[in-house]
Amino acid sequence: AEVMGRRANLVLLDQEQRILACAKAISHQVNRYRQVLPGLAYTPPPDFGRICPREATQEQLEAMVAASDAGATETLGSLLHRRLMGASDVFLGEVLARAGLSSEAPTGLLPDGWAAALQTALGELLELAEAEGPGFLYARSPSSAAELAYPVPLRSLSVLQVQRTEDLSAALELLARVTQGARALADQRSRLLGLAQRALVKAAAREEERRRALAEAEDAEAMRREAELILANLHAIPPGAGEAWVTDVYDSAQPQVRLTLDPSVTPQEQAQRLFTRYKRARRAQQRIPALLREAELEREYLQGALEAIERAETAEDLRQLETELTERGYGGARGKRWSALS
Repeated sequence: AEVMGRRANLVLLDQEQRILACAKAISHQVNRYRQVLPGLAYTPPPDFGRICPREATQEQLEAMVAASDAGATETLGSLLHRRLMGASDVFLGEVLARAGLSSEAPTGLLPDGWAAALQTALGELLELAEAEGPGFLYARSPSSAAELAYPVPLRSLSVLQVQRTEDLSAALELLARVTQGARALADQRSRLLGLAQRALVKAAAREEERRRALAEAEDAEAMRREAELILANLHAIPPGAGEAWVTDVYDSAQPQVRLTLDPSVTPQEQAQRLFTRYKRARRAQQRIPALLREAELEREYLQGALEAIERAETAEDLRQLETELTERGYGGARGKRWSALS
């Protein structure tokens, strides 16, 4: 395995170090330094001045610290990340735990014998990893999915839940299965969340629209009164007026009130329009409250559905939620169903 971040690769070699297969084929067009192709002799990647953990000596480790560009304040963990080849977080954490060293220790304050302890830990861990033996799966809790497979028991992660397997291959196979299942679960959850969120946006918009319609309908009597005042004061309204002060003959005090008019139509036409709006508002007063309550219930249901989707722990939980959403008409038929109620 070539552990190099995004350039990582898996290469299968025969006893003569010839490449039998590789996860990523690398030709001269991609890399002028070396080719990684079946049938060719294997050339290791360049070390870029880094130390091979398998070959590290005390002298190299001490020289590495002495030559640190960041000075004595750089932490040991940061320096090892930069200077050790293929040093992952898990590998370094385990090496330092076995050496009795802290990754946060400044390189200028390392204890006596640190290099010998680190060299011993490196050799011990690599020897254990290469030996035939069980594999280990690590998870954060008994109920959570496995997140890591490793060929040795990790002292640095002793707080995690561990499952022992026959060998590393079995651990990796289980991890791949768990990871695939977790990815499928995340995809299913994301899809259902998108469906419910889109439906919630539409439901909230319907609710708001019906609230506005109900508020307008509550002005029905004001529309009727304004229309009647126009008709009662036709003699006082000049043609093309944008407003007029007229007597409110329906008030016992008969005060003067201001009417806002549309100069593009006659007062009679404006009064007729107001009567038409009044009749429509009266019908809405009878119909909209029930529709508004239905929209409120719909929004509340979808908010609850979103919470349930977030809390779902298994694929079966999500399947049941999807069935419920489908039975309620989401995902295509919903728009037609609600348009009939609008």
